[in-house]
Amino acid sequence: MASTGGQIAPPILGAAAFIMAEILGESYLRIALAALLPAILFYLGVFVTIHLVAKRRQLQVVPDDELPSWADVIRPERLIPILAALGGLFYGVLSGRSIQMSAFTAS
Repeated sequence: MASTGGQIAPPILGAAAFIMAEILGESYLRIALAALLPAILFYLGVFVTIHLVAKRRQLQVVPDDELPSWADVIRPERLIPILAALGGLFYGVLSGRSIQMSAFTAS
């Protein structure tokens, strides 16, 4: 589900968003904003489906001692690559660079 949602969820979107921006002559930012509502609806639908299936199967909540702590989840060595890629994409798009250069900067 994550890869499917990533194709329609801003700011990542898929290659189709870059193609749409080129063909329509619109900015990538405008395309990303237009994709915001469908992405929210997609993830809401996924959440509701998972919730209902878990209720039907009577799945239990994961115990707290089996969950990683927030300190482990948001360690800098985990977050820096993600934030750097997003920052590179935003910088490239918002500074008016080409779509190809923005993707290169993000990677």
